[in-house]
Amino acid sequence: MYHLPTDRESIRADLLSLLSTFQTNVTEEQKDIEEMKIFLRAHTEFLGKTNPAGHVTGSAVVINATHQSVLLLHHKKLQRWLQPGGHTDPDEHPMATALRETQEETGLQTLSFLPSPDPSHLLTIDSHWIPERPRNARHIHMDFRYLLQASSDTMQLSQESTDGRWFTWKEAEHLELDPSLRRALSRAKQLLNAKLSI
Repeated sequence: MYHLPTDRESIRADLLSLLSTFQTNVTEEQKDIEEMKIFLRAHTEFLGKTNPAGHVTGSAVVINATHQSVLLLHHKKLQRWLQPGGHTDPDEHPMATALRETQEETGLQTLSFLPSPDPSHLLTIDSHWIPERPRNARHIHMDFRYLLQASSDTMQLSQESTDGRWFTWKEAEHLELDPSLRRALSRAKQLLNAKLSI
């Protein structure tokens, strides 16, 4: 079984490797990859929240055991449907973050990475700007996104969400979603149809 790196420099090297090998024909993702590599090489601090310029995050597209539904959370502050995810802890790989944040935000504890618990099986990436707020300057989030399967459909939501639902793939297509999340859902569905051959 693959063991995730747990020290900052090893995590940086792993993320740069992931970005260099991630294959995409999407112009936005290609641009994000280059921006993320530049940031990771330029900044000592890129995990947690210590760097006001930005940081790495981890999130997950979560599907049910039958692969017929996807879980989305309605974020209390942002007032929109999102995938579970958030900031890394210090010296935490974003793949571990994706799992931890999903467990904390949904109450789902029995989760498995698809097609396997190897960080090279990255679903998508996304780099986006967080607007300035009273306590925080404008900064960038560099999100590494994975695919998780839940063994149960029963959720216990955290206070960050006002709602959480299992949507069929067709239902999710009709939601007003961020373009990067829509791409992540589309890629997840393609992988499932292709029997998870990343």
